[in-house]
Amino acid sequence: MKHFFSAVFLTVLSLSFCFSKTPEELQGIWQGDDRIVFFGSENQFSVILKLYYGWYYDSAADSEPEKPFRKNAASSVQPQEIHVEFERLSENAPAYEITVIYDKKTMSKIPVAVLDDGLYLDFMIRNDQKEAGVTADSNAGINGTAENADENSVFSQETAAPFINGFWQGITAKSTIRISPEKNRGQLFSWYITDDAAYRLTFWQTDMDADEAAQAVFSDGERIFTIKKFISSGGENYTCATGRRTLIRNIEKFPEYAKEITTDRTGTILVSGKPAFTRADETSKAEIENIVRQANARRKPDPPPLFEPKELDWHWDLINQLEKGNKIIEEVRERQRAFGPRAQDIEGKK
Repeated sequence: MKHFFSAVFLTVLSLSFCFSKTPEELQGIWQGDDRIVFFGSENQFSVILKLYYGWYYDSAADSEPEKPFRKNAASSVQPQEIHVEFERLSENAPAYEITVIYDKKTMSKIPVAVLDDGLYLDFMIRNDQKEAGVTADSNAGINGTAENADENSVFSQETAAPFINGFWQGITAKSTIRISPEKNRGQLFSWYITDDAAYRLTFWQTDMDADEAAQAVFSDGERIFTIKKFISSGGENYTCATGRRTLIRNIEKFPEYAKEITTDRTGTILVSGKPAFTRADETSKAEIENIVRQANARRKPDPPPLFEPKELDWHWDLINQLEKGNKIIEEVRERQRAFGPRAQDIEGKK
């Protein structure tokens, strides 16, 4: 009965955050290394795979399959029908969980974040918890925001603190936006960052019900930190302490988090590295077919010859001088003339 009411509560709660339309930040065409993804305003969804090392574009999946693009032996006649739904992960941050529905029994949840013109699949969300046993002055900055910063700010380790101080919740990062389900990772990492250290916390996948109010603690020997015990991401629950325990073990302490960190304007999303997709200039689904047509009209350059062409000098004058007076060679030459002109004669006619 407990599980039943928990499931009903989570379902109602998730529906309140779901979008009947595609979030504005996600709408448009996104270019990746091996695929193109399109999100329409009314939950339209398309995936174009860049096959043959990017020399052939295949319309592999679409929420509204129509007449397929020009195909070849490596692609299916009709695009796979896939549908998507969206759920916001943070109230004020451009982070969402995309539910990709492959069929009636198969679906996958993919967390994404939009910063500037980049779509990230690996990021963290700020989830501040009060630090126990620490004075207010030493804890300053944990709840800071980026109101005076740029829309998306890049920080070095020296300038990041105290802006990024606090607990950063990890997500079940996926390798890309696939047209088939990708298994969730068995663990995810979260970070707690202070002025002088960064602590990496491991959360393991669990079958336990996620209690949003449950907390866990860890210590570095000098200070005690309090964080949430459970994280829900990608349709799975993760915990940093097994059973009813509240003490977190296996903490990894580092002198800093990263050399370069990017956050959104609100200071709620943190990423490092390059985005998985970048926003294209084109925005409509009609423009996708033009992109595919232009890409497939390209012709790959011919490979270089195995042997470089060279202008050879046969020195025919010297050859004729050496052959002069040799009866055997003259007899052979007479017989060869019956089969065709000598190379010397051919070159002379060029």
